[in-house]
Amino acid sequence: SIAWKKNRLNQIRDWIGKSFGPFGSSLGAVIMVGDLRVGVLILTATFLHPNTILGGVFGFILSAFFMRALRVDPINAIRTAVYLNASLLGLFIGHLYSLDLHALGLIAIVMGINLVLCFSFEASSPLLSLPFSLIASLVTLAHNKFLLLGHEYPYFHEVSAELNSVLPAILILFLKSLGYLFCIPDSGFGLLCFISVLLYSPMIALFLISGLAIVTGK
Repeated sequence: SIAWKKNRLNQIRDWIGKSFGPFGSSLGAVIMVGDLRVGVLILTATFLHPNTILGGVFGFILSAFFMRALRVDPINAIRTAVYLNASLLGLFIGHLYSLDLHALGLIAIVMGINLVLCFSFEASSPLLSLPFSLIASLVTLAHNKFLLLGHEYPYFHEVSAELNSVLPAILILFLKSLGYLFCIPDSGFGLLCFISVLLYSPMIALFLISGLAIVTGK
């Protein structure tokens, strides 16, 4: 009985690893950290904003389905590009909109466009997230043009406002900027991301701080 339970737990662990490992890895790749543990911790932190992370998960699942249907080799560089951009695009749309049928339909459309762009570039672009940048720019332009909302996104609300009241302005800027990489400009989320990076990749954490110092001149 104990052996059966242990075997069952191993099966569940393997299933989770195969199902969400690539998604966690794609999140870690956003800040150039290859350690899957960082991606998993960031994935956990994203649940501070369930709507945003569900958008990312939906986008990733659709892309994984496309990759499976096209029988793309798991180690193919195009597969990495597709997953990275799909995760970012799903997070981005989850940041903009409540995930109703219209938003899910939009995610499905942009996943198809992302697939075409990634195969067109054949992973040769020096900017791995170029498809995300192009598609997100078009979505933002359409959002501003037709909804007349300017830069005020209607759905996203920061959940760490109380944290901002006790942190220096420069630190809030840093944490929110880190959160913006995942379409979650929340200082609490940014703090969890930074702690995750610091635990498993201190060098990248140092680079993040250095980047802030260079930009702000402090």
